[in-house]
Amino acid sequence: MAQNILYHHPLSMKSQIVRLAFAERGVDYTPVVVDTGFVKEIYRPWFVSLNASMSVPVLVADGHVLAGAKAALSLLDAGDSAEWQAVYDRFPSVSLHFGLMPAFCFDAMAWDLDRRIDDLNKLASKNAAHRDIYLRKAGTLMERRRRLAIKCNTEDDLRVIDRLVHAFEAQLSNRPFFNGNAWSVGDAVWTVCLMRLNWMGLGEFLNPERFPRVAAYFADQSRRPAFATAGLSVAKPRFLLARQFFYSARAALRGLVPTHAVPAPANGNASGRT
Repeated sequence: MAQNILYHHPLSMKSQIVRLAFAERGVDYTPVVVDTGFVKEIYRPWFVSLNASMSVPVLVADGHVLAGAKAALSLLDAGDSAEWQAVYDRFPSVSLHFGLMPAFCFDAMAWDLDRRIDDLNKLASKNAAHRDIYLRKAGTLMERRRRLAIKCNTEDDLRVIDRLVHAFEAQLSNRPFFNGNAWSVGDAVWTVCLMRLNWMGLGEFLNPERFPRVAAYFADQSRRPAFATAGLSVAKPRFLLARQFFYSARAALRGLVPTHAVPAPANGNASGRT
């Protein structure tokens, strides 16, 4: 039997999509939480060996590394991949999340990015094998730091989402699911996207007066057993920051060497595509 290990984070949107799809399709896997916040396990050499982009999720299936949600979902026989990937690629979840934050949060985010860049430069000086990878990542975060200084264009992001949700509302006029009469990976993508909009306080996109089909769709999807199995919730989890501290503290207790076995990739270092 194939052994699947899913490196993920409970609050990562892309991890949530993969967990929901796997729960719906009955994919058996061993979950391993990797801290992306304060402890930053994603920067440790053992994880960089799995995914050079230093992001979750990463699926190791029989020793083969599938880095990123798109790669992990390729494990499933998804006939609608082109359609759901279009939604996945266009959904501005990260920038919108930042744009909706209170102004004082930008200073905290800038501080965190500066700390991450400093950590990556230090890791580059200490790990010759991954030096170039760490420096590239530091460069990526420096660009993000620069863009943060000019804030995010929330109105543009909201217009993109409005167009996507309007199109999905029309699409649901003659079908109960994303791709017809049966559940598909596209439904995992849309369910998590709609859930995250609700978490961000954008409940207008689930307003039954404005988007009756989308609202009914999300209500139906959130009642499916896989939704709870994947650890998802309709409302934003309480004490979200405290949960992040918990995951980070648990990672710190594990120390520099993970307590779980990290398999040697059968296909070399992953590309890091998401």
